[in-house]
Amino acid sequence: MEENIVYDFELDLEFEGNKNPTEAFNQLAKFYEKLIILDRHILYNILVDSKVEYDLVDIEFGSIKTKIKQVLTNIPDDVLIDVLNPTAWLGHILVYVKHRLLKSIEKKEITCKYDLDEVTKEINIEIKKLAPKNLMILEVNNYYVLNSINEITTQCNKLKKGESFFFKSKKGKAKIDNKGFVDMPKILKEMGNETIQQERIETLKIKTMDLLSDNTFWKLIREGKMIDVKILDFEWLEKYHDRQFVIQPNDYLKLQLKIIYTTNQNFDKPKISYEALKVIKIIPPKEIEDDGQVTLFE
Repeated sequence: MEENIVYDFELDLEFEGNKNPTEAFNQLAKFYEKLIILDRHILYNILVDSKVEYDLVDIEFGSIKTKIKQVLTNIPDDVLIDVLNPTAWLGHILVYVKHRLLKSIEKKEITCKYDLDEVTKEINIEIKKLAPKNLMILEVNNYYVLNSINEITTQCNKLKKGESFFFKSKKGKAKIDNKGFVDMPKILKEMGNETIQQERIETLKIKTMDLLSDNTFWKLIREGKMIDVKILDFEWLEKYHDRQFVIQPNDYLKLQLKIIYTTNQNFDKPKISYEALKVIKIIPPKEIEDDGQVTLFE
């Protein structure tokens, strides 16, 4: 009797005849990198301190079939208490977004800004429908959707003739070969000059501190990347320079963050800038980095 394996989605590399195993597993690994980056961004927009990883729970050969369980860590206590089965709706959101983007690539849906806006709107509607009403969620913006599709199609263009990635989940199926394409320069030009602003409370790790000057830009870590954040809480800065509190390397700042996306038809990606409107709290690393682990679809 076969074991009943529980998994959230399946990703297969389909090919004809024989294939070099190193090349095959490298192709799968690079595709998974694109998916996990997408998942982490979506999750960050919903629960800023939570994290997601993939567990490989089964693999089959012929074509290579991999079955994945999503694993969530560091769910805030208030979400665990106030929301019935939070891991289920989070898991469904992440699988839905992956499937929706992959399906749009398979069907070559996005040929202009209007198409992009429609897919982005669908994704945000689904997230709001599944997520608890009391959560403050950042919407996914159309540039991020466009960039994610471009990253995935660029990776898939490296497939050989007769090869394809096949995604399967309860949300649906999608098959992508090396013919996927999105005209990113054309759509960016159609987007023109736009500015999108979002605000939320976030906790970011300090990379470097400015101990002496009045420079208001600090280097902080957000979604695993170093960013420059302009500190606009001048009362807090004055106290900091007066040594009224101590900040250690690797401490975290809990702050009211404004994220500003500015697109320009002459640029291949938007300019993203960050402003800390208010610094709420300094948090030592030990209070942030000890987290538990739970699975997403329990």
